[in-house]
Amino acid sequence: MDTRHILVTTDFSDAAAAAPEAAAILLKQLGGTATIVHVLSVADLRLEAGELQQPHPEDASLEVAVHEHLDRVREEHFAGVEGVKTAMVRGPSPADAICRLAEELDASLIVIATRGRGGLARFLVGSVTERVVRHAPCAVYVVR
Repeated sequence: MDTRHILVTTDFSDAAAAAPEAAAILLKQLGGTATIVHVLSVADLRLEAGELQQPHPEDASLEVAVHEHLDRVREEHFAGVEGVKTAMVRGPSPADAICRLAEELDASLIVIATRGRGGLARFLVGSVTERVVRHAPCAVYVVR
């Protein structure tokens, strides 16, 4: 398994904690670097002059909170592991944002958790994990 650079996803839910846990084990055993990412998916993003714009001024405090959570995930799961960064990206689609960042970072592996929803719930809500698996520019390790 190529762990040269792992993109570790989190939405800060209990189910998502499996991804940083698995990625930390891989890095400790195989080496490499990692970026822990959270996608701030906001429905009211708008496109202006070719760039996504956020219309709400209170997002600055939200961004600070996201970075604090990312730092906590890094401290909790990657203590003693060198080369672990954090990133927050914005986009209307978490799956697209994850795949785009993986390509930009030249990630060799994406580690993502699944909630294990099935049937009608998955059909109605859709699956970020499933879309990442289908569209990722690199290998994807799905954990539950």
